Amino acid sequence: MLDGEFVLLGEDGAPFLDPYKSKAYLVQGKIWVNNHAHILLARNNKYVKYALNYVDYQSYVTGTTRLKLNQSALKRIIIPFPDENEQKRIVAKIEELFSEIDNAESAITTASGYYKSYEQSIIDSLFAKYEAEAEMVEFGDIAEIKGGITKGRKLRGMPIGETPYLRVANVQDGYLYLDEIKTINVTAEELRKYSLMNGDILFTEGGDKDKLGRGTIWHGEIELCIHQNHIFRARVDSGQFVPEYISYATKTTRARDYFLSKAKQTTNLASLNMTSLKNLQLPSIPLAQQKEIVESIVTKLSEIKSARKELIVAHHRSKALRQSILAKAFKGELV
Repeated sequence: MLDGEFVLLGEDGAPFLDPYKSKAYLVQGKIWVNNHAHILLARNNKYVKYALNYVDYQSYVTGTTRLKLNQSALKRIIIPFPDENEQKRIVAKIEELFSEIDNAESAITTASGYYKSYEQSIIDSLFAKYEAEAEMVEFGDIAEIKGGITKGRKLRGMPIGETPYLRVANVQDGYLYLDEIKTINVTAEELRKYSLMNGDILFTEGGDKDKLGRGTIWHGEIELCIHQNHIFRARVDSGQFVPEYISYATKTTRARDYFLSKAKQTTNLASLNMTSLKNLQLPSIPLAQQKEIVESIVTKLSEIKSARKELIVAHHRSKALRQSILAKAFKGELV
């Protein structure tokens, strides 16, 4: 147990090669530190912390998947050490500029939350009338809803080869993340049973409470793709229902409240069973009106999406600006 002000620098597992992430932190008070961090004490701990967050660790760390900075390598690191007054001036200037960035990032976070709330209000406002006045039907009565393939099951039949399949990580709230797709050995019958079709509506069985029932539409992004058992797929008659309309209808506050009321919950996670999904009440309206609602939502959400992209760019710029400030500080260019 230590008591005081120290700089902690990661020994292994720290993001040493990511210039935008911190490797060193300032701690104060009574602390206990495990063997995965170096404990440093200097005359000006803040200066050392900032200097170590600017260092290029490429030639100091070893390992591939889990980088390690051992003590001998740590001792070889060279950082500029001007006199104490100059160190204090540099720290003061860094903190002044970082404070301005903190304020900007806080505004970005607030704006991001506003856009998320605005997205929800758009969907709710367009469905409010129909949820109150239209005929309500059970999801399971208008769609074929099925679970997916189970990993580790006993194969019943001759396998035909590895087939791409969607995991929970691939199905996000309103979009698909397909950068990493895994495969599974299947039989011909399993391929027939679990193959996804254009227009299938996908839902995750569980996850964060605020994203319970998250999902999106499958548009045939991968040829011959199936889905895992933790993903439900719903297939509607496109002559009667627009898949996107159904997907948006399951994202209203009323639908999300229903999911939460039926979910099995732990501290931060929740899961939904297929029966509850099938029992969800949805407004049944003419096809033409469904298309109008979808078109209106898509138009309005695309405007928000453009604005959110600008926020993401601004956030990346703020991270780059921090590193630029550190670079100038330790090159003697920060005035």
